[in-house]
Amino acid sequence: MPRRPRLPSIRATDRAREADEELQAHLQLNVDDLVADGHDPAEARRMAAERLGDLHAVRDAVERAARDRDRRLGGKERLDGLRRDLVVAVRRMRRRPGHSLLSIGIFALGIGLTTTMFTVVDGVLLRPLGFPEADRLVALHSVAEEGDGFSWVSMGNWYDWDRGNRTLSSSAIHSQEPIDVAVSGVGEPFVAAAVRTHGRFFETMRIPLRVGSVPDSADVAAGGAFVLISESFWSDVLNRQPLPAPPLILDGVAHDVVGVVEAGFEHPQGVELWQPRRAFPQVGMARNNINYRAVGRLAEGATLPQAEADLSSIADGIRASDPEGVYSWGVEVRPLAEEVVGDSRPYLLVLMGAVALVLLIACTNLAALGFARGAERAQEVALRMSLGARRERVVRQLLSEELLLAGLGGLLGVLLAWLSTEALVSMIQDVVPRGRELRFDTRVAAFGALISLLAGALAGLPPAMNATRLGGPALIGRRVARGRGLPGTVLVAGEVALTVLLVTGGTLLLMNLSALGARDLGYEPENLAAVQVGLVSERYQGASDRVLAYWDDVARVVETNPAAESVGLATWAPTAGGGRSFVDVRGDDQPDGGAGYRVIGGEYFEAMRIPLLQGRAFDERDQDGAEPVTIVSQQMADEFWPGQNPIGQRVRAPSMESYFFDGEAPWRTVVGVAGDVRHYGYDSDPEGQMYVPHRQIVGMSMSMTATIRMRQELTAPDLERLRRDIQSLDPSLAVRSSTFEERLGDRLVERRMIMTLLVGFATAGLLLASLGVYGVISHAVARRTREMAIRSALGANRSRVAGLVIGGAMRWVGIGTVMGLVLTYGGRGIIDSLLVDIRSADPRAYLAAAVCLGLVTIAAASIPAARAARVDPLVGLSAE
Repeated sequence: MPRRPRLPSIRATDRAREADEELQAHLQLNVDDLVADGHDPAEARRMAAERLGDLHAVRDAVERAARDRDRRLGGKERLDGLRRDLVVAVRRMRRRPGHSLLSIGIFALGIGLTTTMFTVVDGVLLRPLGFPEADRLVALHSVAEEGDGFSWVSMGNWYDWDRGNRTLSSSAIHSQEPIDVAVSGVGEPFVAAAVRTHGRFFETMRIPLRVGSVPDSADVAAGGAFVLISESFWSDVLNRQPLPAPPLILDGVAHDVVGVVEAGFEHPQGVELWQPRRAFPQVGMARNNINYRAVGRLAEGATLPQAEADLSSIADGIRASDPEGVYSWGVEVRPLAEEVVGDSRPYLLVLMGAVALVLLIACTNLAALGFARGAERAQEVALRMSLGARRERVVRQLLSEELLLAGLGGLLGVLLAWLSTEALVSMIQDVVPRGRELRFDTRVAAFGALISLLAGALAGLPPAMNATRLGGPALIGRRVARGRGLPGTVLVAGEVALTVLLVTGGTLLLMNLSALGARDLGYEPENLAAVQVGLVSERYQGASDRVLAYWDDVARVVETNPAAESVGLATWAPTAGGGRSFVDVRGDDQPDGGAGYRVIGGEYFEAMRIPLLQGRAFDERDQDGAEPVTIVSQQMADEFWPGQNPIGQRVRAPSMESYFFDGEAPWRTVVGVAGDVRHYGYDSDPEGQMYVPHRQIVGMSMSMTATIRMRQELTAPDLERLRRDIQSLDPSLAVRSSTFEERLGDRLVERRMIMTLLVGFATAGLLLASLGVYGVISHAVARRTREMAIRSALGANRSRVAGLVIGGAMRWVGIGTVMGLVLTYGGRGIIDSLLVDIRSADPRAYLAAAVCLGLVTIAAASIPAARAARVDPLVGLSAE
């Protein structure tokens, strides 16, 4: 195909013209010489042409030489032009240090916040997981009959997936959440976070080990007790003792320490101990114990859809052969990176959007100041253009000044981001997934540099184009700085609108946190202590009498404390997880639904102050061998016996209790109805619950939390005394203590972090908006000195002059506030996912934002307004 002809550039056309002119001049010189020697002019032209040879070839040679010359000189000219522009920019900075420092500070604030937030977003959302070939790691989800996928799986289902698939090179399961295990044998007993793994976990994840090795699968299957530890545990607890180290006693069982996981490769996050366990098949109702999370590694060439189809076909076979399995309606396969990030993605994107708004406000702010300065420099620009300066050359000069300021501000902002990264990581490392992986490196620094250039161009280009828009000669001889308008006021209104968006969002989150704290939990957390103990010593294994005696001793020793009012016991106290069981009320071996399941003892309802709405509490009648009983929550009663009296009804929990009663869960009689409780914190909803007395199912009472109600304010010494008293009952056990208010606070740490950051960004936006208003009004007052002098000379008092300035500012800020309120209302759906119990259209948030902007505007405009009011008419008129 013929090549499409290219249009010559302007420079190429100039070179062609120059070559033609030079060739013609050389030819004419030769002709003149020959004519002077006596040749006829026509003959002389012919002879001169013959001497030059092929004119086209000569012309091409001349043009090539010109092109080479332009290439050599062009780079030098550009560098020299850039040097001159920077020199001029530095001179202007030195001439106006106040404006320069203000601009650099605004750039530093916007770029510093943006770079810092990018460090988080990059580390959590953009970077791949640190494991080898992490793009092939997947999470395997169960699928219910409704078609919804969820991350919990049962060992029985995974066992069949692992052995029947053709698209995974390996897979494994691990505890759904890190579990607390009691560690002894290395000083005073303590509790550490652990996961139990089944299958080829370390092979699947390819977790590198600092020392040691993964235990052989045959040894694990044979029942060997092994543990791998984190590098921090190795340093802090074992003092980096060479392996093999003495066995660790975990929950009363000796485990051989076989390996140390390299720092930064802990999975799941926060785990200190990994306990490989054997896997075994499960059938029937056992398939429905979804207590694990499953991970896999795609085989070479396999894709997510292929793996999902492959595993779902296995799930179809399970459902056909074992109809009691209710979670075998397919398998959902997702990238593990998405699983790790989880629910963090939406709020991180919201925060990144908020900080991007801060940067946009900063750029808008500087552009507004640029328009104001451009009005002052219009006569200078006009003079330069009338003397022959091209428009693009003037624009480049003006833009270089802004880019220099942006570069200096960006350098300072990146430095601030680097210095703040460590503090940021320490604040969010346990809140944000992959928080411990966050780091400031050249990638983040490069992002900061790029943002600096973009911010400088965004802030500097519109004012520069506007300053050169009118041309040159038309402006000479007249004052372009006259006029009553405030230069850049439209941009000020724009940045105010963006600030309103941020302030409203921050206010909504503050209101949301307040609304959460006002929720009724169903119990009273004030002055309530939680002391957790696990009976992991061998002396308690299979010894029901010793287990019950220990819990009786706990109640006895607490009652000797004069500050304690009552004490209860619970397997899963509120805020510390919980069990859930299928519930059967009809007796046809088919579950009628599910409910929360909790084993309790002592004066649990009194200590927690959970109201007993009907019936009775557990008492000495409810012993092992007596009639099995239960207390249900009001929500469970309404769900299973609507319109009926639940007292006397019978219910059983097959998936939770069958194991402890030889495969047949007992029928329990409902003897009481308790109030509903938000067991998982302020931001959770009440769920139906059934409570079982601990004396009737001792096998589930091995680890419990004593809930202790104090008569007075619970202090740290009180809490420590309770811990010591219970520790003294059996020094070999690990005892942990905390207050319920602390536990509830931990549940809100994520929301509190989001709120803190967003409020911080909103505060930065308010600061930038105030600086923008101040800067633009200051320029306007400087331009209108003569006008203010005339007004003063004609009798205007100072308050009227000041009011004129503040009123002008309030007019444009008011317009921006209205724009911002409309913008916020239109985009309110973005923040709805973060709100509970309040509406994103709550008028209080909008009113608070408007009031804040009004007060900030008055404060920012007061200084230049006062300066305008103090103008001396004689001085002001003579200055013109």
